[in-house]
Amino acid sequence: MPQTSHPFAFGRVCVLENALVTSEKLKRVLDAKSAEDALKGLVEIGFGAGEQVTDVYDYEKLIKKDLETAYAFVHDVTPDEEITNLFFYHYDYHNIKVLIKAAILKEDAENLLIPYGTISVDVLKQAVDSHAKVELPPEMVEFIKVCTGESQIEASEIGYLADGALYKQIARELGKIKNKVIRQYFNVQADYNNVLSVLRSRNLNDASLISKAYLPLGNFALDELYDAFEKDNEAFLKFLRMKNVDSGIVEGVEYFFEKGTMSLIEKNKDNYFIKLFKPLSKNPFNIGPVLGYLMAKEQQANIVRLIMVAKINEMPQERVLERLRDLYE
Repeated sequence: MPQTSHPFAFGRVCVLENALVTSEKLKRVLDAKSAEDALKGLVEIGFGAGEQVTDVYDYEKLIKKDLETAYAFVHDVTPDEEITNLFFYHYDYHNIKVLIKAAILKEDAENLLIPYGTISVDVLKQAVDSHAKVELPPEMVEFIKVCTGESQIEASEIGYLADGALYKQIARELGKIKNKVIRQYFNVQADYNNVLSVLRSRNLNDASLISKAYLPLGNFALDELYDAFEKDNEAFLKFLRMKNVDSGIVEGVEYFFEKGTMSLIEKNKDNYFIKLFKPLSKNPFNIGPVLGYLMAKEQQANIVRLIMVAKINEMPQERVLERLRDLYE
């Protein structure tokens, strides 16, 4: 049950922060001689909230248990549910996507549902089955109606529609939230994702993907992204600098033009959010410490996944180090 006190939440977070996996411990896991040794090392350093696994291909069970425990903690301790819910809405939309695709394909997708959202899976099932005749946010209702109406929607389109509806809901709710850091988080996230969409569209030579994937927050208007699609590399970078976006976007795009991989953009995005919330971690009078802890646990999960995939596939360590994110420490 959500709490009402920021200092209480701060105290609870401080206790758990002391148990976060350090970069030194993760480096030992990365240095392990085999995937089996890496998995054993993860269990030994306490990653996975007590989950016990022995098969290297079960590392996702550790990640799932670790995040499950962290999300339950955030839901329990938050004194600002209207803010922390913003960070869990994407699970609601994920579950709706799964339910709609399962209905279209006439498949059982129960194992793909994720119980971390703000709305119970049972309510969402009811909403999809009834064509949104359930009380839900208006953006969610519209998304379900479009996907379950008489018009035939391609399964591949559902993800784009879900992301657009999600960000419309977040944009509407941000209008009621005064916290500048929260607004900055979602605006910068939209900037990164919109730039990635343009780059993917350029790779496929298909500008139509830009509007499908467009997120209605951040620095970019949709017509600007269409213009950017047509620019050469130098003009594209100049455009980004003029828009005064995060320097990590520019650096990542430069790397993409040079190496052909978007990995640095993704890495810079994740690191940006860690740095955004870290300065708030010692303030006992706002939601910053709770969200910082949430960012820390999700970043930790991303790093563990990267290390285990690399170990299983015997990826050279230098390639792993290129992709490793910063920890919240």
